[in-house]
Amino acid sequence: MIIPHDQHDQMVGKLFVICVLVALFVSGGITPATALVIPPLADPPSGSTLTSLSVTFTGAHTSDDLEHKLRIGTTNGGAQIYNKTMPPNHSVTVSGLPSMGTIYVWYWTRNSSGWFVNTSTYTMNVGRIWNCAAGDTACLINAITLANASGNPEVIQLAAGTYTFVKNLFDDALLLPQITGNITLKGVGPDQTIITSDVPLGRESSVKTFIVEEVATLNVSGLSIVKGGLAIRNKGNVVIEQVTISKGGPGLFNEQTGTMTLKNSTVIDNGFFQGDGGGIVNKGTMEITESTIRDNGQEFYAGINNVGRMTLKNSTVADNHAESEGGGIGNLSGGWMEISNSLIQNNDANSGGGIDNAGDMTILRSVITGNEARIAFGNGGAILNTGALTISRTVIANNTASGRGGGILNFGGDLTLDRTIIAGNQAGEVGGGISHELNGLFVTEKTVVANNTPDDCSGCP
Repeated sequence: MIIPHDQHDQMVGKLFVICVLVALFVSGGITPATALVIPPLADPPSGSTLTSLSVTFTGAHTSDDLEHKLRIGTTNGGAQIYNKTMPPNHSVTVSGLPSMGTIYVWYWTRNSSGWFVNTSTYTMNVGRIWNCAAGDTACLINAITLANASGNPEVIQLAAGTYTFVKNLFDDALLLPQITGNITLKGVGPDQTIITSDVPLGRESSVKTFIVEEVATLNVSGLSIVKGGLAIRNKGNVVIEQVTISKGGPGLFNEQTGTMTLKNSTVIDNGFFQGDGGGIVNKGTMEITESTIRDNGQEFYAGINNVGRMTLKNSTVADNHAESEGGGIGNLSGGWMEISNSLIQNNDANSGGGIDNAGDMTILRSVITGNEARIAFGNGGAILNTGALTISRTVIANNTASGRGGGILNFGGDLTLDRTIIAGNQAGEVGGGISHELNGLFVTEKTVVANNTPDDCSGCP
């Protein structure tokens, strides 16, 4: 095809301009327009399912943003639930959300160019909310039964009062239906909402209160379980907050498949029959925070018996009594445990008054005091170690053993001490502070061992 001369010149001119623009762009001579970024809601993720009637919404923010507003409705663009300016931290907790259905959330942003919006939708799946009157055990049983069958998360609210379950004395009597769904159980407070049984003291082992199956979730808060035998046996997922568990045994049992969290709670006065673990037995994964494990009794490992993975933080393990070993804590072979910012005090056993460790244990920034290996020739007043033990920035003081190791008996285990104080401990034989035996690993770094009786360290390298 032959192109006329005048069209040819026009095409050459346009190609020249295009080439110049491309060259300027590549060389940085032309800056492309910046695309407008509209901050989204950062949390919860858009499209997710919400299982609580109260949710915290947090929005993204840039330095160009002047103001944010949040609008929430049950219709697209509606504001039936919430319509306010966001606080300076771009985060707000909104209550009164519906239990089911879809909600529409509009996150507005104002900058120098005006107002812009990012929209999100969420599926509400809180399920039904049950309210049981004071002492209405039939309501609680019925609510759990129906909640298990619903397939949705459900909430059971218990009024202040005592819920007493009457059971014949036979093995494995279950006070409440097994938990197979997703249930949140709320009381008014541990001193006001009480779940209990008519089982005589001394026969607590004949009953169980909650059994949580492997696929299930149970969240418990604001109540006490008294004389409930084994209060909670968990194979699934359990969160316990502001709960008191007493006069049973063991109080909590977390199976190998279970995940359990204990917050701001008390496990007290459980046990006193043959077996392991008066207060808590853990075979799965467990976290204990800001809680008290006190006055539990058992043949072995009266306060805590751990063979799984456990963290103990900002908590107290005190006044527990074992007939044989591990008055406060027993971390058995295969168990992993980390203790931090905690108090291990006034526990006693024949050996390992405070702690009996045969697994892998780390103790950080804690105090271990007043523990006792009480019988004749009892060893390891504060700690009996036959496993791997690292202690850092911790005080071990005023513990007693009738035999060896008032502070620590390291009996063939691996012991590492880092910036730790071991003082004022007493042994009837040797190793007032430490008795190191059977050639286990022994490492110290910036550690003080002093003023122990009859000596500070027996067998130490």
